[in-house]
Amino acid sequence: MDPKVVKLMEKVGVDNLNDFRRKTTVEAVKGLSTCYAKSTLEDYTYRLVRELKADPNFPSRNITPYRKIWKEEGGMPKSKKKPTGKPTGRPPGAKNKC
Repeated sequence: MDPKVVKLMEKVGVDNLNDFRRKTTVEAVKGLSTCYAKSTLEDYTYRLVRELKADPNFPSRNITPYRKIWKEEGGMPKSKKKPTGKPTGRPPGAKNKC
C-alpha cells in the first residue's frame, strides 16, 4: 500500500480501506483541507482514489466522494493541466497546521 495513503489513514483514524465507506470518514478527509496545503491534499486524495479503485471489493459509488474532493482541490488529469507560470501552494518554510 502507498505510504502516503497509510499516513492519511492514521490522520483520519481509519484501520483499513473498508472504513472509507463511512460518511464520517469522507467528512474527516474534507476537514483536512484546513491542515494541509491544497497541493498536498490533492496528492493524498489522488493516491487514495487509486488505492480504492485497485480494491475489487470496494464499490465505485463510495469512491465518488473522494474523487470530488480531489477535483475540488485542483485535481484533473495530467493531459488537461496547463502550466500558468505562477507558483501555487504555501510559501517556502511554512509547516502543516496539524
